[in-house]
Amino acid sequence: MTALAFGGLATPVLSSSAEAAQPIASQCPSNYQVGAKNNVTCVKLIQAGLNTLKYTDNSGAKLAVDGDYGTKTKQAIIKFQKAKGLSQDGIAGPKTIAALDKALVNKPTTYTPYKPGNVVSSGSGWTLKNGADYSSVQCASGSTLMKNTTLNRGGKTDANGIYKNYNGTKLRVCYVNLDPKHTPIASVISQNAVALFQAAKNANYPLSMTSGLRSYQNQQYLYSCYIHKNCNNGNTAAKPGTSNHENGIAMDLATAKGGSIKGTATFTWLKNNAPKYGFYNLPSEAWHWSASGK
Repeated sequence: MTALAFGGLATPVLSSSAEAAQPIASQCPSNYQVGAKNNVTCVKLIQAGLNTLKYTDNSGAKLAVDGDYGTKTKQAIIKFQKAKGLSQDGIAGPKTIAALDKALVNKPTTYTPYKPGNVVSSGSGWTLKNGADYSSVQCASGSTLMKNTTLNRGGKTDANGIYKNYNGTKLRVCYVNLDPKHTPIASVISQNAVALFQAAKNANYPLSMTSGLRSYQNQQYLYSCYIHKNCNNGNTAAKPGTSNHENGIAMDLATAKGGSIKGTATFTWLKNNAPKYGFYNLPSEAWHWSASGK
């Protein structure tokens, strides 16, 4: 989703997923109706939301997102109010706008996950080919290229954010802007990761990432911790050379504050929604989500 500025407020150009960056109610606390001196930006937000939810005027036409709260917008609002069991007065007041926000957040996504070329089918999705070059895939909008960045326990990206892993696979490295930890991942999953983090935030389940791309040396360390149970809480870790983390296409997810998601509403939301964004859970590890589910 992108946003355009109108009169100091962020007006979303809503995609089919209909997930506004901010609730309309937080920006537009008044009543909006025919004949009133309405805030143009707020009316545009309302019109865009109604369009996304497929509420039309009485002729069945999509609303013009023009900021003019006219008869057609009123007709669409009445249809929405009727569907939600609200008073059908044609006024977009606080209750109607709150219901509109809720409907936009809960609208099923139609996001199509990105899948790069030259990959191998694996598990529920795909994995990378050893030794292949994926560095031409750019970091998605909503993520940031990681130039000259040292990875945990070995490995460093170059001035173009490129990293060659243990098996010669070339990756471009970035982090998701919504991830407070700025954890590195491969650019090939950045578009899907950005979309997942945004959807989780909109659903009030904001995320962070505790681990993404790992160097071979870091995987060795974590595997040793797992075998000897003397560090990293003895958490499960794959053998070095076999983990999707080493290709940057796996994410260990936590709450926005870094808390465990195991057994939480956040995990339930991810279980129901992450596959829509191309991420699958490893059943033995609630935190582990990858492009293949392994």
